[in-house]
Amino acid sequence: MILVSMNKNNKYNHMKKMSFFALMTIVLLCSSELSAQEISTFPGFFRTKYYQDDKEITRKEVKELLLNNDGSATYWKKSGTNEALFYGTYTVFLVGAGWLGYELSKDEADRDLTAPTVVTLGGFLIAMIFYNGANTNARKAILTYNKQFDGKQTSFRLVPVGNADGLGLALRF
Repeated sequence: MILVSMNKNNKYNHMKKMSFFALMTIVLLCSSELSAQEISTFPGFFRTKYYQDDKEITRKEVKELLLNNDGSATYWKKSGTNEALFYGTYTVFLVGAGWLGYELSKDEADRDLTAPTVVTLGGFLIAMIFYNGANTNARKAILTYNKQFDGKQTSFRLVPVGNADGLGLALRF
């Protein structure tokens, strides 16, 4: 009778160990799939393209990620303000360029090029200052966001392996 009860106890301990091993394996597999999630930017023809690891994400998703991070939110908001001011002053530049073109189309005696030239060049110069500020603050926001992942990347990953010998885990460098 004692022998039978020990046998049941061994089965219980064996199942307990197997359950613990299975749980740890699942945890390791899930955690090994976590990666950095850093944001990268690449200039496109019409707009900047954003990537999180190797997946392209929209500007709306980038905005959401950056505004949820305290350090990068300030820079991203400044970038948005500078971008809005850029569009406003760029519009002034375009109006000035149109005005300058209109003045150049007149006869030489009727031309007044001083005011449209000042508006065009001034609008362009100020627009470029805001454009540079928008890009600088956007870059700072992304770099600040990416700093949270510094030192958290490992040079290896655990990957599940299955072959003729059975199932297991392998380290991939």
